Amino acid sequence: MTRDRMAGSLKQISGMMKERWGRLVADDAATRRDQRNQLVGHIPQRHGVLRDALHRQSLRHGRA
Repeated sequence: MTRDRMAGSLKQISGMMKERWGRLVADDAATRRDQRNQLVGHIPQRHGVLRDALHRQSLRHGRA
């Protein structure tokens, strides 16, 4: 797992936990902010997955 994916996963988990806390205490502003944090965490995680896939693909083509 690359650093991008790890950082993205941690941001997503943090955002989900904070969002649930915001729902529990009925803080709509915090809930929206934490949903945005989840999205911000999803982007590097997705980027890391794409980077890994491209790396594997380039290795396959290099061997062929």
